[in-house]
Parts: sequence; structure tokens; C-alpha cells
Amino acid sequence: MSESRIAQVVAVDEGLEVSRIDLTSPLPQDFPPHPPELERLSYLRYRRLDGPADSANADAILVGHPGGLCGAHALDQVARNTMHAAATRGRCIEWWSIARRGDAAADHTGIDIARTAGDPDLAFDYYYRGRALDGRRFAGFATHRELRYTAELGIARAVLDQRELLVRELPDPRLRQRKLFLGGHSFGNFVTGAYTAWDFDGVPGYTDCAGVFGLDLLPVSDPYRLRTTPLVRTLARSAAGPHRLAVELLRRGLAPRVFPSFAEVLTFTTILALDALSHPEAESDRLRQLPRTPAWEFTLRLWFARGYREFRSGRPDPRELRFTCRGLLAAWIARGHSPISLFQIGVGDSPNRLLARTTFPAPEWAYRVPGLDRATTFAFGPGPRETPADRNLLQDCPSGGWPVHLDELARVIAGGPPGYADTYFPLRLLADGLFWAGARDGDLASLRHERGARALPRMTVLGDDSNPVLILLHLGLLVPRNTVRAHGYTHFDVVAAHRPPSGEVVSDALAEFIAAYTGRRDPRFIHSTAQARYGQKSRRSLDCLGQSTLWRDRR
Repeated sequence: MSESRIAQVVAVDEGLEVSRIDLTSPLPQDFPPHPPELERLSYLRYRRLDGPADSANADAILVGHPGGLCGAHALDQVARNTMHAAATRGRCIEWWSIARRGDAAADHTGIDIARTAGDPDLAFDYYYRGRALDGRRFAGFATHRELRYTAELGIARAVLDQRELLVRELPDPRLRQRKLFLGGHSFGNFVTGAYTAWDFDGVPGYTDCAGVFGLDLLPVSDPYRLRTTPLVRTLARSAAGPHRLAVELLRRGLAPRVFPSFAEVLTFTTILALDALSHPEAESDRLRQLPRTPAWEFTLRLWFARGYREFRSGRPDPRELRFTCRGLLAAWIARGHSPISLFQIGVGDSPNRLLARTTFPAPEWAYRVPGLDRATTFAFGPGPRETPADRNLLQDCPSGGWPVHLDELARVIAGGPPGYADTYFPLRLLADGLFWAGARDGDLASLRHERGARALPRMTVLGDDSNPVLILLHLGLLVPRNTVRAHGYTHFDVVAAHRPPSGEVVSDALAEFIAAYTGRRDPRFIHSTAQARYGQKSRRSLDCLGQSTLWRDRR
């Protein structure tokens, strides 16, 4: 095996083999100083055990780019679901989950060793108590000033990395044109959209694939057709100024290069998932074990305060709340509990149901005022949060849940490497997102083929309860006509939902899309697994799968 390519099997279950593939890939000479781990490209390859060993012989290859703050393993559940859904339609496909280059910079030592040993305390001791593991001691969570190189990890770097990976793994361009489907979740759609419009030394990106798919955002590069409409093309160029300014501020360190404190919160979330897997019904001590730093005081009050007075005073102490390990993970990320709408996941409720509605961070009346209700829902979710009413009662959560199965979610969050979270997600990626507004300056100048990219076969799945995404798209009049709606799904549910025997709307829609472009569809499989499961609203959305206009929408 060549040293430039290393393949390691990381899981074999459910009739699937999951491998981590690492490709040596030196960065340019003028790239800022960076950890040696950045000198590689990585992805997770999912294939059927009864399928071909060579990717080129699969019926199709779906390439998924994870959303912001997420790593390759965040797409594990939707990858598995889609593989199984495609098999019921007579298609043997592969799924590749891309790991962004910057994800390799985080120190995963504690998480990896704790996962292998089945002992979450090893991870907590490594990150918070100075314990050395495997001869290594944690150097602390990096600040944005220590991460100068992240200012160069933008859309261009992500697109060029993905192009290099695909060409090295699938060198035949005709095969990529016939079998490769590019997509992403959330922010990953920005990379997909940019890729299809990119000019790779005279080769348009849209000629490098058979189609695109978007999970809870649109896989497009020019949603308003600013670059292809002569009357507004000059106006679109005005986005270059703000983009240049944002990039310069990031390079000089005058703007945060990563989200402050998010690395620590994401690492702690992974430890909670390890706890939930190892001893789900045992009482958790994690909140009481956390250091009393200003960042953690703010975070715990934000998560568990019942009103503004509690948030300001910190009394009663949120560390006094009692949860099982599984219950604490649910309280940390569940819809109706987490204070940030974009991070909420539908995993069910506490069976004790002794919960109190909060007036923090938004009171109940804010959801009833026209205009303010939409802004409140955008930020905090579709209704007042709930926290335990009785602090002496041990709070648990069912092991199942809908649409996300809590035990499966814990496995996904704790899984890897590469992991669930992009610990130091570069804010340069968000700055480069201005290409949606027409920015084409600097290293975005290679975005030249918007018209050709728009002609690709495309499908979009949106969660009905994905409030921030839906509100933004509706305000911008950007929801495609034949969008598949996942009823009751939040932003993360779209890639984390459990697939019961009756089917699952996201993976069924993806499988139908792939089946439509990889030979004749067997009519026995069309709609057979989804109609009875998701309610009338989703059924109507699924019914449009039989209409060819869905896959050929030119919006």
C-alpha cells in the first residue's frame, strides 16, 4: 500500500463496511505555519459488504460535505440510512463523508482513547485534569490568535481539497460524470454549490458530477442569479468590498478566526455522548465536575436558567441539577431544552415530565407578537424552553426518540475518527459565504460557471422544523418548487434521523433521486416505504418524487 494513501476499516456492521481514508496532501509553501496533521485529506467511505470492493463499480457514489461545526462522522446516520434505502431500490451505492482539512488540527487523543477503552473518565481527565494519555498531555484549547492558519481555510481551500480527493480516488472523468453525486448538509451546501461553479484550470466543476443534493440548504452558487442577470451583475460586484475587508480582518487577527469557547463546548458534548453510551442510566456528575471558569458559568446559565434573574445570579446553581448520563445528553442538545435553535435535535422528552417552562432567553409572550414571533423562533426554537421543575428529581430520557434515536445519536457524536465536530471551525468559511451575494474577488475569482451549474439535476430536502433555515429561505424566496419536506425535522434531524422498517423521508428521497439517474427505477419500490409513516404533509412532498420535474428543476 502506498504511504500517500492509508485505508483503515473503522466499523463493520449492518451489512456495511466503514473505512477511514487518508491521503497525503502537502499545502502550498506560502501557507501559514500549521500542525503537520493538516498535510492530509481524509474521508469516511461507506460501502456494502455484498457490494464491489472497487468504488468505480458501484452504481453511484454520494459525496457529503458536513455542515458548519460538524465533522465527517456527523453524516454517519444519513449515510447508513441512504445506503439501505438505495439497496431496497436495487442500487448498490457508496457514500463518502468529507472531513475538512482543518478538523485534523484538534487534539482528539482523550476522546479516541476513551472511546477505545470504554471509559469516558479518561477523556474528561485528559482535557480538564491534566492527565497524560499515551505519553501526551493536553496543551489546552487554542485561542483564535494561535490559529492564524485558519484564516486561509476558506471556500477555495475546501473546494480545491475536495477536487484533489475526488480526482485521486476516481481518476476517470467520465466515471465521475456518470456516477458522482455531490451534496452537503447546512453549510456543506456552500462548498457543493461553489464546487459545481468552479473553474478548475478550464474544466467547469459542473462537468465533474452527475447531480447535486442539498440537505437543509441549497447546493447552489448563485441563488439570486446575480452573476447571470446583466441588470444586477454590477450591483453584485459590491459584495467584493465587504468580503475583502472580512478576510483582511481575519488574517490580521482583528476578528475572531474561530468561534470563542465552542471548541470546549463541542469536546464536552462528545464526552457526554461517551457517558451516555457507557452507562446511560447512571447519575451523571459531569456538571459538578466542570471548572468554575467565566466561560462555563455563562454556558451553564444559558442552558439551564429559568429566568433572567437566575441567569444573572447563577442561583440556584445549575450544577445541582440531577440527570442520568443519557438524560444530560438529551438536555444538552434536545429540542425544547437547548437554548440555541440551530443546535436543537428531536430526541423525545423526559419520561418524568416534571418540567417548567422558562422565561429565558425568550418569554412566552415573545412567541405571540407578530413579527417578533418569527425572530424569536429563529433564535431560540419554536416555543419556550423547558428545564427540570424539581431539582431533586433524577431526570432521564427514553433510549429511543423520534425522529432521532438518542442511542444512535450518542454513537454518532462519540464516533470517529474523524469525529462528529469540527472543533475549530474556521470563520473564514462564513466570510467566504458572501459569494452567495455575488463576491468573486481574491481566491473566489474561480467561481465562473454559475449558469452551467444551475442546469445540473438537483434535489433539496428541508426539515419543516428547521426554523433558522426555513425562515431565511422563505424571506429570500429561495425555496425550490419541488422541495422534499421532512415533517417534524429540525436542522440536525435531517442528517441524524432514525430509519425504522417503514422508511425515513430524507434517505428515501435521496435513494429515489439516485435511482432516477442510475438506470430504470423498479416501480415496486417507489413510495412503498414512506407514505404511511410521515403524515399527510410529507406524503404530498414524497409524491412529487414521481414527477421528473423534481430532478430537473432549473430554479
